[in-house]
Amino acid sequence: MLEYIYPFVIIIGLTSLAVAFYFSFLIKRILKILTLILSSQISSALSVKEYIEQLASNLETAGVQNIIYRLSYSKSMLSNEEKSLSSKTLIKKTLKDSEIEGYIAIDVKNNKGEQKILNNLILFIITLQITNQIRSKIYFTNESFKKISQLQTYIMHDLKNILQFFQLMQYNVKNIQTSEQQERFINHLKNNTEPINKKVNKILALLHTNSSPSLASKVDLLSLRELFSKYIEHYKLNCTLNGDASVITKKELIEVAVDNILENIHDKYLLDDTLTCAIEIEIKNEKVYITISDTGYEFKNPHEICEAFYTTKLGGSGIGMYQVATVIEELEGEITFKNINGYPHTIITLPYKN
Repeated sequence: MLEYIYPFVIIIGLTSLAVAFYFSFLIKRILKILTLILSSQISSALSVKEYIEQLASNLETAGVQNIIYRLSYSKSMLSNEEKSLSSKTLIKKTLKDSEIEGYIAIDVKNNKGEQKILNNLILFIITLQITNQIRSKIYFTNESFKKISQLQTYIMHDLKNILQFFQLMQYNVKNIQTSEQQERFINHLKNNTEPINKKVNKILALLHTNSSPSLASKVDLLSLRELFSKYIEHYKLNCTLNGDASVITKKELIEVAVDNILENIHDKYLLDDTLTCAIEIEIKNEKVYITISDTGYEFKNPHEICEAFYTTKLGGSGIGMYQVATVIEELEGEITFKNINGYPHTIITLPYKN
């Protein structure tokens, strides 16, 4: 009896091994295809067309001869359907998406047996990848327009104040008739010239106006203690100031940085009038270290503070600290933000040029 069973057992065993080897081979092919697809990284730096071309190039070894598509999204339209529409080995998938319309197809060398299953898997995965790339482009474009709009609003607000100042000045110059009017006008200019000058410097620093002689080439011998004292007084801060360093630097630029940092502390003071701050200036190893701390709330995300449009302040634009970072970089320095013992510390390092 057993001699009749052994052949069946052997056949079943061999069949099981063959099936196991086949599925192992199939799984390896699937993993290889996934690796080829994922090697084309989704990136906002690549256009959708470049991304699809990169995918098609990577999938050549998997038997894909071309990726054919017709896609429309956000008033854009991409197509290369003239290439292989008549191919008998074309596998096509129509998109059903709220943001993207059209189809994606692959032209393959072989579409029989298990290869047909693999081809459909390839088409499914690259459809996901391409639509994700398109969505990332839509998001990136929308965010860019949003940030440009924010920047425009920020600049236009200050520009409006500057133009109104000059308009008023022009009107007064034309209508001054008495010495009393002239004296009032001069006092008005004295009181408003500094705030207007600050707005001008902020706009120029933000726009990287390297052609401006005042910001690009003019340097002054500047006492950092005197500079910080000026803004401490301006914002009426309860602040201790220790140390000093006289440096040769671009006055208008460093003023933009100091103004923004102390203005932020002033905004905290408006919410908590018990707030105090401390500024330490010291020279070490041919560098000037400026440490600014206050007793207000900690930095929520210290590494993101200088990113454009990042803000934790209600109604804030997210421009001020971005300007500070830009200015410090222009002055060949560094700026870091830390929470030490529960309090925020801003540390600025500048080259010591005396």
